[in-house]
Amino acid sequence: MKKRCRRCEQLKPLTGFSAAPSNSDGYTHTCKPCVCARNKAYWQTPQGRISYIYNTQKTNSVVRGHQPPAFTMAQLYTWALNNGLMGLVSAWETSGYHMQLAPSVDRLNDALGYTLDNIQLVTWKENNDKAYADRKSCKRVTKQNRKIQQFTLDGQFIATFDSIAHASRVTGVTRTNISPAANPDHLREQAGNFKWRYAT
Repeated sequence: MKKRCRRCEQLKPLTGFSAAPSNSDGYTHTCKPCVCARNKAYWQTPQGRISYIYNTQKTNSVVRGHQPPAFTMAQLYTWALNNGLMGLVSAWETSGYHMQLAPSVDRLNDALGYTLDNIQLVTWKENNDKAYADRKSCKRVTKQNRKIQQFTLDGQFIATFDSIAHASRVTGVTRTNISPAANPDHLREQAGNFKWRYAT
């Protein structure tokens, strides 16, 4: 059985459409590729990019234990327009929408949540480079640069390492084994014949 997409007007198998129980035939009127193209086009608009940024901020706030953004998406959009959004979007478009030039919002003080006086408009690359530099200097502690301690199987302390990557380089135990062993909620109790715990 086939169906015609309202967007591209091509006749396609039903597997090319997403489920939509509310429609009479149970499928969306627009095929999956057209939906992807439509969404991509929207995310590349100024409004779409700010929508993506705002939703990311809400998610990150929960992960970091911060209060949700102290502004609405409409307020963030107005703030962004007043702080050079259109210039960044223009440069992003000229680059062929290269991810490194995508508009992004960075917190000035990483210890605080998202407020209009604690954010700045930057490119994705600038935001990512700053986060990397902060992790490398341990200014910003994450799972990637959190200090970790090595113990014998009977609990005798051996050493403290600046990160899992550092511990892996010194001991030869892979990072993918150390990480779950350091997680108290994980079933793995040891890695490389050692016990591991994040430093407090």
